[in-house]
Amino acid sequence: MSKPKILLNRWKSKDGTILISRLQHDFVEHFDAVEQKRVFIDGGVGPYIRVSGNLENMCLYDTDDDHMEVRENYLWGTFGPNGDQPMKKVAIKDLTTDHIQNTLRTQIHLQEHVLNMFRRELTYRVLTS
Repeated sequence: MSKPKILLNRWKSKDGTILISRLQHDFVEHFDAVEQKRVFIDGGVGPYIRVSGNLENMCLYDTDDDHMEVRENYLWGTFGPNGDQPMKKVAIKDLTTDHIQNTLRTQIHLQEHVLNMFRRELTYRVLTS
């Protein structure tokens, strides 16, 4: 079995601040009031992840165990049903089933673990309906 892939690069500082790096070059820095020093994360979901400081790992991975939390916290950009609205970020759980099916059909360039996340969501919906 392959190593789980990261879907959400999320860390918590000692002062309780949540840092999220969503894109490869998304450098996120914070001054931790408890540690009295700067901490940072970088790298989004790969191919590298950098973490500096005493941070708690709150990352989400493409495993069945994490799916309930992934569906609440993984945000997907959408331009609305006709593609004519300003982009907004929506949790996977709030996307329509048609939207997810269309994403799987048209966004074939996505990494396999992201596609699998959408497949897991469709399976979840069938099993819980």
